[in-house]
Amino acid sequence: MKLSLVVSLTAAVALASPAAASAQVTLTTSPAKPCFGTGDRVNFRGSGFTPGGIVDFTRDGELVRADPPITALPDGTVNAGLTVFNERGVENRTYAATDRTTPTLTASVPLTVSAVDVNMRPRSGAPSQPRTISALGFTQGSTLWAHIVFRSKVRNLKIGALTGACRDLTKRKRLFGPNPPFGRHLIHFDTKRKYRSNVPKTFQRVSFRFQIFRMSNPGARAAAAVRR
Repeated sequence: MKLSLVVSLTAAVALASPAAASAQVTLTTSPAKPCFGTGDRVNFRGSGFTPGGIVDFTRDGELVRADPPITALPDGTVNAGLTVFNERGVENRTYAATDRTTPTLTASVPLTVSAVDVNMRPRSGAPSQPRTISALGFTQGSTLWAHIVFRSKVRNLKIGALTGACRDLTKRKRLFGPNPPFGRHLIHFDTKRKYRSNVPKTFQRVSFRFQIFRMSNPGARAAAAVRR
């Protein structure tokens, strides 16, 4: 996956002398979060760089592509934004900003980045039986919801409060009553109380296809859930 930074504030300035840069180089991030989830936007603000000079960003030593390059403002500050992604688990990363004119002008900041994930067990059996739902990385909200969609009808079900630095949860919940309709149900987990069908790529959501089918016994129902 390519890494890229975008400039959130730029100015057209002439390249200044390295001597104009501050000896004190700093790098901070906002918003202040103990853990960022996949799709979160992180704003980097640095100071003490060569005014008008290019500043390179790295993640754990790997260059983060910036097009156009990140350049310092006349006061030696830089402002850049990065959307973070993580496909599995929780990672502790180090982001660094280094002055290309004077490479000794460098500063770094640690970030904790989590994947967004939901595990639902069991994934088969009677639809009405309680299921254990484990969630991780929903850092864009405080409560996890399940939106159960069947033939354009939506049922919004509150799962529970998200806790911890990376906003996790483990709850045992009944998603269906004793006689749910046969067919394919879509279950979308996110932190919005109301279901949204069109969401951006950075929206934190995990979805399942939940198929309810008829068994040989009259009236009996079974289900199988598949991660989308």
